[in-house]
Amino acid sequence: MLVSGAKFTKMTGNFGCIHEPLLNIPLTRVIPDELHLLLRITDKLLKNIIDEVLERDAVENFVKTRGQPKGIYLTRLVKAINDLGISFSVWNKKNADGSESQVKEFTSLVGSQKKNLLSGLPSRLHQFLCPNTSATVKQLWVDFGHLYDKISDFNLTNTSAHDIFLDANGLDLTFLFSTRYSPRV
Repeated sequence: MLVSGAKFTKMTGNFGCIHEPLLNIPLTRVIPDELHLLLRITDKLLKNIIDEVLERDAVENFVKTRGQPKGIYLTRLVKAINDLGISFSVWNKKNADGSESQVKEFTSLVGSQKKNLLSGLPSRLHQFLCPNTSATVKQLWVDFGHLYDKISDFNLTNTSAHDIFLDANGLDLTFLFSTRYSPRV
């Protein structure tokens, strides 16, 4: 369920900002564009998938013996995205001294790649996500994909705008406000 601007202000007090805003514009006067909604939400959706896949790999890698392939679910995720025609990879971030850290980074995608990802990835999620979360995550991706299609429709009417509002309120986007995704493994 979407959180209203006034309610979100009372919840966090900072809207995710680091610095004080230059202009104090009330959230009721801000209209986010469809591209930035796509970028922001798909970033979170993809980050949550990567986190779950890494967690699943860590659990399974722990019981594997030397010589057995490790990180198979991350490999499957990267392959699934690459099979959509999107160049994508995940790597360990470098520390200031040049050594590898355990923090993962991944390829930043542009709008057209994210649209392709949004339409093509949900049907492949079962290949690498945990069986008990796969259906829920797929439904989030599919629901957001339908909502995005409605938002980006050039023939938007007042009636359909109201329908979009109702659909958005029904969509569970609570993961956008969390700082850590904790998959159920």
